[in-house]
Amino acid sequence: MEFLSTFARDVKVELPAIMQLYRDTRDAEFVFGEEILKYIEQVAKTAHEYRVVNLDKAIMSGDVAKIQRSNELEEWLVNQVFKEAKEKFGRYLKLTEPEAD
Repeated sequence: MEFLSTFARDVKVELPAIMQLYRDTRDAEFVFGEEILKYIEQVAKTAHEYRVVNLDKAIMSGDVAKIQRSNELEEWLVNQVFKEAKEKFGRYLKLTEPEAD
């Protein structure tokens, strides 16, 4: 969540931040299920793709496809991922048993 909050605040990502995300979450496999490991990987890969697309260069070159892709990645990392993370991690972090149907 710290990684995502920093991205949402700065709307940029550097390689050291992605590497820190991997370091900070390397023990997740001992606490969470496989879907969380895959989700963390998806966040890291999306952040890396956002970094590689490089919106500033795309705008300067007029590369509409890259601009659009950058906007899609940014939208997911800033807005959608928080909702998804809350749901995914919430299943593990609730302190009470789920109610029976």
